[in-house]
Amino acid sequence: MIGRLAHLMYRRRWTVLGIWLVAVIAAGIFASQTSALLGAPDYGDPGSESARAGAILDRTFHQNGQKTTLIILTNRSLTVADPGFRRPVAGLTRRLLADPALHLSAVDNPLVSHNAESISRDRHSLVLTASTRLNESDMEHQIDHLRAATRVPGFTTRLTGYSVISEEDNVTATKDLSRAEMLTLPILLVILILVFGALVAAGLPLLIALVSIVVCMAFIWVGAHFMSMSVYVLDVVTFIGLGISIDYSLFIVYRFREELARGFDCETAVVHAMETTGRAIFFSGLAVAVGLSSLLLTGLPFMQAMGLGGMLIPLSTLVVTLTLLPAVLGVLGTRVNRFRVMPSRWLRPGTGGTWRAIGGAIMRRPWLTGGVVLVIMVLLALPAGRLTLSQGTQKQSSGNSASVAALAFLHAHFAVGSDPLTVVVQNRSSLLGGTMLSGMRSLENAIGQDPEVARAYGLPDVVRPGATLPPAAGQFLSPDQRTALIIAVPRDDPTTAKNMAGLRRIRALAQSAEQSQLRGATVLVGGSSAWYVDFDNVITDRLPLIALVVLGLTYAFLFVAFRTVFLPLKAVLLNVLSVGAAFGMLQLVFQEGYGVSLLGTSRADGVPTWVLLFLFAFLFGLSMDYEVLLLSRIREAWMASGDNSEAVVSGLARTGRLISSAAVIMAIAFSGFMLGTALWMKEMGFGLTVSILVDATLIRVVLVPSIMAIMGRWNWWVPPALRAWSRRGGIERENVTEEREPVLA
Repeated sequence: MIGRLAHLMYRRRWTVLGIWLVAVIAAGIFASQTSALLGAPDYGDPGSESARAGAILDRTFHQNGQKTTLIILTNRSLTVADPGFRRPVAGLTRRLLADPALHLSAVDNPLVSHNAESISRDRHSLVLTASTRLNESDMEHQIDHLRAATRVPGFTTRLTGYSVISEEDNVTATKDLSRAEMLTLPILLVILILVFGALVAAGLPLLIALVSIVVCMAFIWVGAHFMSMSVYVLDVVTFIGLGISIDYSLFIVYRFREELARGFDCETAVVHAMETTGRAIFFSGLAVAVGLSSLLLTGLPFMQAMGLGGMLIPLSTLVVTLTLLPAVLGVLGTRVNRFRVMPSRWLRPGTGGTWRAIGGAIMRRPWLTGGVVLVIMVLLALPAGRLTLSQGTQKQSSGNSASVAALAFLHAHFAVGSDPLTVVVQNRSSLLGGTMLSGMRSLENAIGQDPEVARAYGLPDVVRPGATLPPAAGQFLSPDQRTALIIAVPRDDPTTAKNMAGLRRIRALAQSAEQSQLRGATVLVGGSSAWYVDFDNVITDRLPLIALVVLGLTYAFLFVAFRTVFLPLKAVLLNVLSVGAAFGMLQLVFQEGYGVSLLGTSRADGVPTWVLLFLFAFLFGLSMDYEVLLLSRIREAWMASGDNSEAVVSGLARTGRLISSAAVIMAIAFSGFMLGTALWMKEMGFGLTVSILVDATLIRVVLVPSIMAIMGRWNWWVPPALRAWSRRGGIERENVTEEREPVLA
């Protein structure tokens, strides 16, 4: 199939180029509008307890954390009791409610509602809580307008809340992406020039990467109309797209030049390159796409968006690489070596002497070399057992933005934090009866005694049995008196591991109250910590299914590719070891703090669960790149000679330099994540980079040859019933001969 497609692309190369030119222009138009459709990460689980609590808050109390903006006003010379403070605040409230662009449904002025929690301890600051009817994305587009509208002479204004943090994250992510591209692209070009020695050949992988990313962005634009997608999908598509697009096209262009150097004409060289390396890339790209598509199984909007973006980039890259690249190579022919900037010997296939010597040494002592590297890999993976799972903190995830500074100010000067836990108590009848009110008071007291709760307050604090309802009761009691609130203020950022543990304890208290003092009522716990815990619970529950899908489909792909039982199993096990090493290094750096300052951040109390899941899904597929390329060359040699040792040495000699170059390119592309502000980006970039470098060196160069030397002819064993099928070819071109192939330098 790949060969026939290559023939077609070559013979219709000018038509193909014309079609792609129109397609890229159209895709570029859509891609340029993609960022405007993306928003902040949605960590919610639509069917969770936190989502149910949030729906009640939105419907009954018009409280929605994602639609609420906190406006902090400070006057260092006046207190909230001074008329000079109260009049400007009242005027601002009226202006905001009348502003047609903001669509505010309510603005809570604590000087009117007597909400003491929204007045600072020193009484020089207060918080206006603005609730909008706009959705999150539309509100983000109004943040600049809101900043201008909330400027009050003599006052310092600070804004925070979901939409404000989201808007600043979007701006920061865009700047981080541009800065990373400016730094990494020149380095990638230099490495490609060193690999190919000619500007035309070096420029082709960058061209394919650019087209692949633009096409993928256009697909993201379409997807963003149907689902909530995070702005961080852009980073995933760009950096992962750069890495795999350059690698895939690098392999094919290198193979094409080898075929030309053997004296084949242009069409034959294109077809041979696509039938061998192109076929390997096809299986590899599918493995990456399958690995990341497994994130769709979580059912979580944020993970599904990241999984969709991650799945679309290898698929887009495959389409571009298997259609546009052979057409371009057909047009260029021998001109692929034009504009030489390195010595002419750089353009000629070498003998692979160094890599052949390394392969020979490994094959002579496979138990020693393989055993040493296996011990190293296990030692690298051991710290993974001490990983603490968390969601990180908002301060770390958002950098030093103004909204995060406002959060810090809120925590430091107010009795209530920005994201308290909200306990919703709902009953079929009035909650003002003595039994229910007493039960809520007992629950509030129990929650307040938790070590991670700074303060708990709610309806029991403002209502007494038989007494007239005070105005403040409206903050905690619905008009029909059947829904009430208890607020728990966390001691620290609500996304830390300690507070998430506290949330679990509070939920246990709520469940106990349902069965005793509040029998007959429904008690739900919502808030940011609850969102994150529910989010993590879904990931934990579905992780076995995701792992099974990834492992099973990866094995199936490799079994079809190599027509053998053992090699796919070896690849799967080594990939698990590679991912384990990446997780171990994450623990040492980000949790233990070894060298973390070099990455421009500080120690974290854990690594987000979703980051580990994303790394697992992506790395498992990505590790197939080098595995498939190496084993395809080894199998070619095996099919030609039947000598296992010579096949392994030959395969390593042919791919050693290329895999090393590709790994450096991939690592540089992924290091762009580490240039970002968000902590999770640094963690992801570090994990990807470490895994790729370990995979391309210790595993592919040493462990794979060692294990294949030990297994001997068992590497190629297939059940008797499948032997006829296995002889019909696999990932390599059929009827390939050893003499036909050049050897990489």
